Amino acid sequence: MSFYRKDYNYRGKSSYGKRAKKKFPLIRLLLLLILVVVLWKNRHLITTQWEALRAKFFDFEKQAVVEVIDLPVTQTFKLRKGWWQKSWKITREKDVDWLCSQSPGQERCLIAQELAFKHGAFAGGVIDYFSKDSLGELLMVYWKSSVHQVRIAKHKTQKCQYWIDLSNGCVWKEPCPTHPLEGGAIPIGADFDFQGREYLFTQDLFVGIGESPVFALLGGEVQGVDTLAGDFSVRINHGGGVQTRSSGIKTLAEGVNVGKNVEKSQLLGRLSAQDTTEFTLQITRNGRFVRWADFHQESYPLSDKAFAKFLKSLDM
Repeated sequence: MSFYRKDYNYRGKSSYGKRAKKKFPLIRLLLLLILVVVLWKNRHLITTQWEALRAKFFDFEKQAVVEVIDLPVTQTFKLRKGWWQKSWKITREKDVDWLCSQSPGQERCLIAQELAFKHGAFAGGVIDYFSKDSLGELLMVYWKSSVHQVRIAKHKTQKCQYWIDLSNGCVWKEPCPTHPLEGGAIPIGADFDFQGREYLFTQDLFVGIGESPVFALLGGEVQGVDTLAGDFSVRINHGGGVQTRSSGIKTLAEGVNVGKNVEKSQLLGRLSAQDTTEFTLQITRNGRFVRWADFHQESYPLSDKAFAKFLKSLDM
């Protein structure tokens, strides 16, 4: 048996050794041309869709990082005795807007706005909210920034509620006047005998020892410095419709002049060198006389004993 092709008599047709003829791909070229035209006409739509897909899938990690950086830092802590703390780090004005959008109710938002925009200028800081439940009623707020620090707590009575500044016992955002003559106020109640002292219908009486200092109860502008029977009387406009007249000052302090501004607790002068001497204070608000005791209590509703008890109730 032979394995060589020449040994066989093959009578059929064979294409062995011949090349097949190729046909021109006209249909494929037409389809390709149509596809190119369609793509060209819709190139803007395709580009837009591609950018959207690329941003969604290929830039996902970059987008996530930007989103995290763009939000204020928040942390929640469970404290002892049932207290919860939620802290926000505010570095930009829009952080306050984000806090407001994420906080239940309006109270947290309003307090944050007040603290972050003190005196109308933004100052970043850290605000801590305290409550007895993670989303419960707000009871205490701490604020710390490079400009100021505030620690306030909510005090509730049967008639009302208000925020108390824990540093001094004053109602937050009230004037918080200082004593013009520490410890020298004479109580003038309904049973006070005004006979011979009718001037006390519109003034308050203070008694001090010799050369006791007299202070400005609030900051303001000196409107007048008058003299009467050898003593000075200083009139100050404190703004907000509040004006005071401090009379009975024997020695005027340096810098207390008409047109000059004085700070809260700034020395106005001293009483005479007698063993005891009288000093009178007149407070008017929108032209109406206000007793010192009433004016002071508006800002300091709690006595020293009650304030100490309130602080103890906030033990965390």
